[in-house]
Amino acid sequence: MRLFGRSAISRKVTLLACGSALLGVGVFCTAKSVSAGQTPLQPEDKWFHSDQTTDYYDYFPSAASQRTWQQGGATEERLQDIAIPAPVLKTISTRGLAETVLNYPMQIDLWMYDTPAMAIRAVSEQFNGIGALASRKDAPATLLAIYEDVSVAQVVEASDSPMIEFTTLQYLLADDGILDRLGSDGRRELIQTALARYREIAADDHLAEQVPVDATLWLIARAAAVEFPESSEVVKAHPALADYLKTGQLVADDDEIKAIEQKLAQLLEGNGYGKFLQDS
Repeated sequence: MRLFGRSAISRKVTLLACGSALLGVGVFCTAKSVSAGQTPLQPEDKWFHSDQTTDYYDYFPSAASQRTWQQGGATEERLQDIAIPAPVLKTISTRGLAETVLNYPMQIDLWMYDTPAMAIRAVSEQFNGIGALASRKDAPATLLAIYEDVSVAQVVEASDSPMIEFTTLQYLLADDGILDRLGSDGRRELIQTALARYREIAADDHLAEQVPVDATLWLIARAAAVEFPESSEVVKAHPALADYLKTGQLVADDDEIKAIEQKLAQLLEGNGYGKFLQDS
């Protein structure tokens, strides 16, 4: 089983074509199109919603408001229209804020950049919800709980945009601040959960088509590098893997890919996580 694949390039091309609607009018890919009489898709309809959460923010209180936004004008104006109001940020629960962020209508923007690190930084600058969530003391535990509570199969079954929504959650968990504040027990729990998600995807071609392993592997690599600094120093000596850990940048050379696969497997297997690669 290959950890990295050039199929990521074709997926990005498809998503870029989908996201081009942002530059003009038309239906936005991750904000489900609504017609007259329909209710906008809210977090309570999504796989990441908890029945105990009642205070998530509604970007579109009505179907009409969502249609108006989808058919809106300049991208800057559309970004302003879906910013979370300051009074809401002051009172919303961390779980409600996490669900609001995961329901962000312009998640497709995460796929407009060459690396996950670039993507999350850029989207954080355009959307105030990510920074607000990252600043919450209990954000790491909240995001981990969402990640642990659902399988990839459940995400694929429940979501119209499983790749984008699940990737957004994993990008948020891979943040330096989130990983640091998870603590050792939390990071080990995250690595174990992410490995389970990876193995689930690797064992099912349908899931792999819907939710590729790229973001899952980046999350595993970053969490392991923080949790096992001595072991990861050896791994980081490989230039391509060092860059991958930092940015998520994939490499195209087969020899480099193979070296990264082997070193990442050594890091995890050497710290008690069992056999990682299917053919190692």
